[in-house]
Amino acid sequence: MEHDLDLGTTVSTEEKYDKARRGIWSNPPLLYVTQSVAQTLTTSTLTKITFTNVVTDTRSAYTTATSTYTVAVAGWYWFSAIVHYASNATGVRVTHAVQNGVGSPVLSHGAAANSSQILSTVNSAPILCAVGDTLIIEGFQSSGGNLSTQVSVGYQSSWSLEWLRIP
Repeated sequence: MEHDLDLGTTVSTEEKYDKARRGIWSNPPLLYVTQSVAQTLTTSTLTKITFTNVVTDTRSAYTTATSTYTVAVAGWYWFSAIVHYASNATGVRVTHAVQNGVGSPVLSHGAAANSSQILSTVNSAPILCAVGDTLIIEGFQSSGGNLSTQVSVGYQSSWSLEWLRIP
């Protein structure tokens, strides 16, 4: 048995999880943001990708000024991000998902430019998060010059998070 500070009573861990599940299921964390303006990335420089169009954010946990999601509910999240890079036949394009702003990315996807076509990198996997964790998307390109993300009909970089379950 554990003491539940919210209720001032003693409850079992199972009861605590049941209470948490009821609250979460009525408003599960869900984020979907898109990039509405192309962003220039300097060659060979890791850059935070900016997503300024918030389509949905059920927990108001995303900050457009910093393009950062701060986890409000602990658990497993399904993470998905796609970044479209403008046409250029040189170098590589990489997209990272970074948790808590330090160390290695929790997800990474890269692709070599092989023609003068728009190149897209996609990350998609479950991520375990604690309350207060922060998530951002970073991009990298090595074209030899500045290169923009692609924002046009059919190409809009996006990022989504969907809460799956309690850890």
